[in-house]
Amino acid sequence: MKPRLAVVIAAAISASALWVHAHSTQPISGAVSKPADFDIGLPFVAGESVYITSGYGPSGGSSFHDGANQTCCSNDYYALDLVLPNHPNGGRGKPVVAIASGTIAKAGWATGGWSSYGQRVYIVHDYNTGGHSYTSLYAHLDTIDVNEGDHVDKGQQLGTLGGSSNGSLTGLGFHLHLALHRNSAIGGSGSGGSYGGNAVVMEPMDGYEDLAQGQTVISQNNGGTSGPCGVIPPAGSIVDDQDTCFQRFGPSTFWHEDTSGYQDHSVWTYTIDSASPDNWVRWNLHFEQAGEYELWAYIPAARGKSKQAGYAIAHGGQTDTVARDQSTSPDGWLSLGTFSFAAGGDQFVALTDNTGEPYTNESGITVAFDALRILPAGAPGNDAGPGSSDAGTTNADGGIGGADASSQPADGDESGGCSTSSGGGTGTLLLVFALIFVTRRRSMTY
Repeated sequence: MKPRLAVVIAAAISASALWVHAHSTQPISGAVSKPADFDIGLPFVAGESVYITSGYGPSGGSSFHDGANQTCCSNDYYALDLVLPNHPNGGRGKPVVAIASGTIAKAGWATGGWSSYGQRVYIVHDYNTGGHSYTSLYAHLDTIDVNEGDHVDKGQQLGTLGGSSNGSLTGLGFHLHLALHRNSAIGGSGSGGSYGGNAVVMEPMDGYEDLAQGQTVISQNNGGTSGPCGVIPPAGSIVDDQDTCFQRFGPSTFWHEDTSGYQDHSVWTYTIDSASPDNWVRWNLHFEQAGEYELWAYIPAARGKSKQAGYAIAHGGQTDTVARDQSTSPDGWLSLGTFSFAAGGDQFVALTDNTGEPYTNESGITVAFDALRILPAGAPGNDAGPGSSDAGTTNADGGIGGADASSQPADGDESGGCSTSSGGGTGTLLLVFALIFVTRRRSMTY
């Protein structure tokens, strides 16, 4: 039976209710947040898909991601282990680039207490507003292309992704260990490293927040030269699920790709009825000109089965939510309605998997994520479209929350300078929180 309209709208509000109020990860005691005006990008060239094998803290996939403000060693609680899933060996040999401009403090093989980092680069960044200095670490590199004392720009190649540690390329698996420290010193045993100061939450990074193990994100690190991922002209545009303006969040275990859909590609997952989403997407919108625009979502019939998909539309300083029945669309465009958009960015359409439709071991309802079409209101081509009158619209201050940690195994990592403990109350709480959300969809055969 088709859900009543009130139920459908309520599901849409629930699905989007966390987005507008979402903030970057809040640092634990001793760590700090990245200043909002310190712009950093992912450490890979623009367009690369980047998978997080280990996230924050000992419970995020690596027990060596620890230390918030210890004086003896590298404070890597908010480090990330990253691979490039679209390349062999996790992207070994692919360029690693600077997250922001700065001067190379160390480049080469780490020794002494830092030797587990293998070939690594440290950058002391140009940004020092407020009297604070910031140093980034790129560890386990295969090759290094810079020298100590060099000044590098954001997006400039530093070396290539590898798995180096203790003079070899074995044991850790190929990945990049990335961390950011505030007010750290460079020195210590052997060839020295970045120690002391504070661990820094590297968010937002290329616009991404609430980073966690199991997420796949898309690098937009173009050196900061070309602004937003794309600008929508007055005549309108299409943002496809394979474009850089499309962002996927949540554990990769639950994401699936399909050859059906716009330009023969779409992504999908199963719906859930929990208060918080596991997986969600965002179509980022930056308009050249303010105006009234109608939005259309392409729904592949093979995977668009949700009867109450809740779309959150952030436009012109407010957020509306609409509920749509994807199952009414036979491979075509489904209207989300007409909205007033401002010129510029910080506007988007978001869709979560927590539609309110339960997932069970015996069956699952799929929700599809594909292209978004933007056309000026009243323009030719704004036909009714399949299913466009299915559900109503309501206003809400809403959005989507952060991703939950995945239970996927990850490559290990090593911390420099001194030994650290993998225990602690905060890590335990994070692990318990993660386990609450990774229990669904485990017995389904894909």
